[in-house]
Amino acid sequence: YWSESESETCKRRAELYLPWGAPLTTALLIYLGFTLFLTLGTAVIFLFNLSTPVVKSAGGKTCLLMLATLCHFNRPSQIGCLLKQPLFIISFTMCLACVTVRSFQ
Repeated sequence: YWSESESETCKRRAELYLPWGAPLTTALLIYLGFTLFLTLGTAVIFLFNLSTPVVKSAGGKTCLLMLATLCHFNRPSQIGCLLKQPLFIISFTMCLACVTVRSFQ
């Protein structure tokens, strides 16, 4: 819900979704698929080669932790909206902590 400035009544917020056939939707889906493939591919390569010196020098298990991502692919529910920001903050903080530890090493 939202209200106009200096108004005491609330109006229902309209939901706007991109249509499936729009060029922007197609471009965003291709970009999402490509980046998801790169992230998962990198995680699988690191996981299979975890004991090699190259992966160990890159950060090893710390890199796998940084590749872990929280995603939200559905219409937000009340609980989803409440948990979305804290979960993002926790994962972003973990990623920054891993980068900081890696840079000090």
